Amino acid sequence: MIETTPRLVQHLGQCLQGAEPFLCAIDTEADSLHRYRESLCLIQFAVRGDSVLIDPLAIEDLSPLGNFLLGATVWMHGADYDMTMFK
Repeated sequence: MIETTPRLVQHLGQCLQGAEPFLCAIDTEADSLHRYRESLCLIQFAVRGDSVLIDPLAIEDLSPLGNFLLGATVWMHGADYDMTMFK
C-alpha cells in the first residue's frame, strides 16, 4: 500500500525503468453512495505485472501519478466513472 507522496514518486520511478512505451492498468474506487460529492478512496495500479494499491486519502500530492499517466498508455475497464475521478 502506497500512503505517502515520496513512496509514490519512488514507485513511479521504478516503473519508468524498462521498456517503452509505458503500459499501465488503473482502476479506482470511490465513495459516492450518498448525495455528497464523491471521494476517491483507492487506486489500483499495475505496470508490467507489478500491482500496488495507492491510498489517495493519505497522499497529499497525487500529481506525480497524473504526470506518469500523461506519458503512458493506460488500460482501464468501464472507465466512464473512473475518468470523473481524475479531474
